[in-house]
Amino acid sequence: MTVRVDVFVDALCVWAWVSGIRIREVIQRFGDQVELDWHFLNLFGCTARRIGEGWAEKGGYEGFAGHVEQVCRGFEHVQPNPEIWRHVRPVSSMPAHLWLKAAQQQLAEKHRSAEMGAVLAAVQEAFFCHARDISRQAVLEACLAGQGLDITDLAARVASGDAAAEVARDLNLADQYRLRGSPSYVLNEGRQILFGNVGYRIIEANIQEILNRPGDIASWC
Repeated sequence: MTVRVDVFVDALCVWAWVSGIRIREVIQRFGDQVELDWHFLNLFGCTARRIGEGWAEKGGYEGFAGHVEQVCRGFEHVQPNPEIWRHVRPVSSMPAHLWLKAAQQQLAEKHRSAEMGAVLAAVQEAFFCHARDISRQAVLEACLAGQGLDITDLAARVASGDAAAEVARDLNLADQYRLRGSPSYVLNEGRQILFGNVGYRIIEANIQEILNRPGDIASWC
């Protein structure tokens, strides 16, 4: 039996970056028993509004940068670059999501879907670790080329609207599940939804429950 886990994130969300290690643990623990499908949310689609306006009374971009650093102090595996949000301010996560959906399509066609988590992590690290502006196409192209992807093909998928259609599909799916934020994990066709800073053991327990229980339990009234 294979358990499908739909993972919803915004590439600029610090909690999504922090949670990456838990997904890697899931892959290491369950292997082929788990199938991950990545989706994107619109939380940082306009950072001027979310941070510039939303954090205006809490220090604006400087205050938000401090918030990111405070979050990361609780985790040994992440060390954010002090330049992010103070001096490097992506205007939107949408360009990254478009190019990542194009990458997801290309990987699927080449039977490399298992690499999608690593591709996403590379884009996240470009911003959080190296202070690269991932709302800029040139930065995204360089980052994805470093993951062995065909940039000409990705650009064609973005230009044709295919990638945008896939982002729209993700947003509709997030609305359908009534997801509250990033990261969110959807299991068992939406019957089990985990949100936010969820520990690995909780994710593991939910997957293990599906693997162990009788197949008809979900049909009970």
